[in-house]
Amino acid sequence: MKQRTDPTTWLTVSDCTVRVDEFPDGSFRFNLDGLEQIKYSRISNLIFTITLKTTLPEAIMAVYQVISAIDGYCCGSTINLVIETLPDQRADRIEQDGMSLPAQATAAMIAGMMINMVTVYDPHSHVLVDCLKDFDVPVLVVKPLECFNRAVEFNPAYDKIDHVVAVDKGAVERAEAVAHEYSAGVIYADKTRVDGKINGHEIVYKPDAVLPTDTIWVVDDLCDGGATFISIAKALRERYTFGELKLYVTHGLFSRGKEELFKHYTEIHSLFDRSEQNA
Repeated sequence: MKQRTDPTTWLTVSDCTVRVDEFPDGSFRFNLDGLEQIKYSRISNLIFTITLKTTLPEAIMAVYQVISAIDGYCCGSTINLVIETLPDQRADRIEQDGMSLPAQATAAMIAGMMINMVTVYDPHSHVLVDCLKDFDVPVLVVKPLECFNRAVEFNPAYDKIDHVVAVDKGAVERAEAVAHEYSAGVIYADKTRVDGKINGHEIVYKPDAVLPTDTIWVVDDLCDGGATFISIAKALRERYTFGELKLYVTHGLFSRGKEELFKHYTEIHSLFDRSEQNA
């Protein structure tokens, strides 16, 4: 995966060029070009925005290094961190004794950076955001509906949403928010399991009819390999006859590409598309 091997894809810094030195042992050093011009620009309150663009937890160290570079040259600047996709956002539960909670560790590291504001887009769960708040980190959460609207740019003149699918219990709030905004119905689904392992999806509840001309949207926060969305597409086709099936995820990692997904969906939308970065 490109993001694993290319640290230059991990983040950007406003008004600066990010340059990375990599060493034979696998370590790296982040450098910022352009700080000298900024320092002598006679702007009294310098503001830097660091945008994190990967789920890799080691990118948190990259943020630390960038802040170190800024402080070394422009001490006292305002630093805002925009997290497009939270590292460790899915590692938010302790399921057995002795298991770590990476989400809490990531929050603690971010808290140690003394950042002025952290902006998070549609986090996977409240756990990491709550951890940040527990450390008194100022957090702005961009809600799922706003992310959906930015990505899809829905136009009633040629788009329609008849039903929104919640792929599991964790996706219900997102699906209901989009459905309410566009006066659509909600199809509730959940994972099926055999011997504790996920083996597919089933439709749990559908309050009204699905018509052959209807457009159905599957709405969720993150797509990694895509197995979940292929599974739910098959479950929908087995249960209903409808028109188009479209997919929206806020964070599109697409680590296995989109080819298989396009066999099931007429459109795929993502606010943050990492398909090239993960190729």
